[in-house]
Amino acid sequence: MKKQLVFGILLAAVGGIGFIVPAAAFGNLLADEVFAASAAFAAGIGLIMHGTGKLKLPLSIFLAAAGAAAAAVPAAVHGNITTSEGIAASALMLLAFWVYAGRSKEENTESQPAEQYEFRENAASYEPPKPPANLGKHGKKFWKKHSKELADRGMLTDMDTASLELCSGAYQVYRDCWDAVFSPVNPATGRRMKRTLNDYLANSSGVELRELWSSQEQYLRSAEALGLTPASRRTGKFPRTNEAPLGQVPAPPRALASLGKHGKKFWEKHSKELAARGMLTELDAESLELCSGAYQVYRDCWEAVFSPVNPATGRRMKRTLNDYLENSSGVELRELWSSQEQYLRSAEALGLTPASRSEMPA
Repeated sequence: MKKQLVFGILLAAVGGIGFIVPAAAFGNLLADEVFAASAAFAAGIGLIMHGTGKLKLPLSIFLAAAGAAAAAVPAAVHGNITTSEGIAASALMLLAFWVYAGRSKEENTESQPAEQYEFRENAASYEPPKPPANLGKHGKKFWKKHSKELADRGMLTDMDTASLELCSGAYQVYRDCWDAVFSPVNPATGRRMKRTLNDYLANSSGVELRELWSSQEQYLRSAEALGLTPASRRTGKFPRTNEAPLGQVPAPPRALASLGKHGKKFWEKHSKELAARGMLTELDAESLELCSGAYQVYRDCWEAVFSPVNPATGRRMKRTLNDYLENSSGVELRELWSSQEQYLRSAEALGLTPASRSEMPA
């Protein structure tokens, strides 16, 4: 736009001088001098108007039309055109071509896909550092796994290691909270023991479960920033790389051993379905783990509200919502809504909802 304004001012000035100088020198103007000066002045005004956004018509069309008129009008009136008229018409047509070619180049540059923008410095050969010493067992394992995978894909540099550290830390807190809820350490033996969600809710303040949801939210935010979810990698912000081959299911992480019946069943079903669609890689295993865990907590809470275990028989019994609300604190229902919210959040990141899949480019 700046070049157009400068060139337009120059052309308008040339056109103005084309009027003034002959008139001052000879007292009058020849027809071809008037025409040449008018064409230059009109072209200059057109460039200025386009540069300031006042001209809605594409400038190349405006100039081409002016050039055509510069040749057609004298030919129609006099039957021929003079040399200066021909030069003016040719100059306008060449100017129109120059403007069109420049605009086309700008449009081609602007239309480049986002994934072709090279924002990594020698990322393909990047050697990730060792995991930070402050991370625990789960965090360090996460770092080692994903730093290599991201570096191999050209998605990690020194600028991104702090983000990966935060993501590793969030996953570590999630795993620690999950173990605190479902497999706490037995003080008598010093070994972990299994615990149901009902037992946990009946004998705790619920702080571990609240922090579990907070860490899951923070993990998903940082994972999306790093490209560790299918939805984030399909936004065009990351380099296009081959996803898992169709039908290949990544090996389940060890964390799945802590999942209950509903969580494991969810993993087995959806890992196969996502892999069959080419939407699941080793980068996404933890996101699927979080989604499976949220679904498990949802199902456990649903059963605690509507089909609790009868202490006398040890078997589940049906219960209405009214009976539940009259004889409980409502904590199971509150955690049911929390788990539903976290499930939907992670499901959207994985492409497990129709809306999220519709926003994923093919």
